[in-house]
Amino acid sequence: MAIRITNTQSTIVQRLLKCCCNWDNGFCILLDEPCPQRTSRNSIICKYFKTAVLPSEKKLNKEITKQNGGNT
Repeated sequence: MAIRITNTQSTIVQRLLKCCCNWDNGFCILLDEPCPQRTSRNSIICKYFKTAVLPSEKKLNKEITKQNGGNT
């Protein structure tokens, strides 16, 4: 399930992608292809990013969780 995000949140998410341990200069090591989250501007579609990277930004995580009705 994709999680909807605002343009401001998307900017922060794009910066956080570089903190993902599967990030390799724009490619996803797990998928062995370009990172799908990198091209997604209005939602969070990567399950790994959602569970492992997003929680490191507590304020953003809380904000996104709240605006999506507690579903992340």
